[in-house]
Amino acid sequence: MGTDPMGSDGNADTWDEQEGGPEGGAELLHAGAIPFRRGDEGWEFLLVTSKKGNWIFPKGLVEYGDSVEDTALRECQEEAGVRGKLLPDEIGTYADRKWQHPCKVLMYLLAYEGDVPWDESDIRRRRWCNLEIALSQLNKQDLKDILLRAAGRIEKLDADQQL
Repeated sequence: MGTDPMGSDGNADTWDEQEGGPEGGAELLHAGAIPFRRGDEGWEFLLVTSKKGNWIFPKGLVEYGDSVEDTALRECQEEAGVRGKLLPDEIGTYADRKWQHPCKVLMYLLAYEGDVPWDESDIRRRRWCNLEIALSQLNKQDLKDILLRAAGRIEKLDADQQL
């Protein structure tokens, strides 16, 4: 397998979680999304807790044959119990680690459309909050930077009446 995580069909060439990750120091590919909605007092963003209890956005391993977009949608359903529409083009990427391997995480914006059965409600919490509170809850600077970029894109799309 080459260093390009995407196969010629646009789907990821990566590993199933049951396999425990790749051999060697190969980079894993994750995808996630920042769910957002218009609240009573402006834009709100959905945070979920990681298994360690830190506030993050839904994300997960791109499994073999899945697209990054399908993974981002699936993770929003499983980890946050929400569904929606992904906005075109990723909003940013950041580095992470899984199974002691480096990970590249591609993040998208998800326009919230409603709740769905929440598979991980017994192990995670979720919280809708405004930009200021969301920024204060996130620990990783990369996530804060991506959220700021996301908020700017949402404001521009809203001003252009594209939301």
